[in-house]
Amino acid sequence: NRSKSLTNNYKASLDNYFKALSIYEKTDTLPYKVAMVYGNIGIVYKKMKEYDLVLEYYNNALDVYSKLGSEFGMTVTLGNMASVFMLQGNFEDCISYSEKAKSGYEKLGYLRYVPYSESNMAIAYDSLKQYDLAEKLHFDAVRGHSKFKNDYELSNTYLALANNQYQQNLFENAVIYSDSASFYAQMVSSQEFLLSAIKQKSQALNKLGRYKESANLLDKYIALNES
Repeated sequence: NRSKSLTNNYKASLDNYFKALSIYEKTDTLPYKVAMVYGNIGIVYKKMKEYDLVLEYYNNALDVYSKLGSEFGMTVTLGNMASVFMLQGNFEDCISYSEKAKSGYEKLGYLRYVPYSESNMAIAYDSLKQYDLAEKLHFDAVRGHSKFKNDYELSNTYLALANNQYQQNLFENAVIYSDSASFYAQMVSSQEFLLSAIKQKSQALNKLGRYKESANLLDKYIALNES
């Protein structure tokens, strides 16, 4: 029932956005509104996991921002497109578009958003098994999010860094960064990140031969997950 309700809500959102788009497209003085609606339609399609449609409307938004000379609009849209490429498993384009978004944010002085692009690139490089490149970007993202006290993203980034170290068989480091992810997950009350951090640490401890600790954490993970 919840899934059906969400689907109906998405359809209702799209209906309203398309009505707004029809109005704005007839008014030459509102091009920014057109670009904004294109982006919002992309967001709804992303929730629906219709990734080809997401990219279509993000591209439409990008075209409008490009014609308007809006560096900020272009930069945000490029970053949004990078995240969709990630979801599609298109890691090369994810890296390329993330680099463009990173450069755009740096040029504009919106440094708070730079680590988001760094994280996207890091995860893409991890997926391509280029762990050294990924590791550097994970640390860059940690420094960026720390500077702006973005605890939510710090938890997420430490999780990705723990996985990076695990893939390189650096299990002691994986334990350390899993603990960091747990700390920040609790700071922002993210049950999802906390569960992932506990599971990651359990797996790393198992690789280190610390089987009892690993089993205890796995029990904790199961109990929390069921609750």
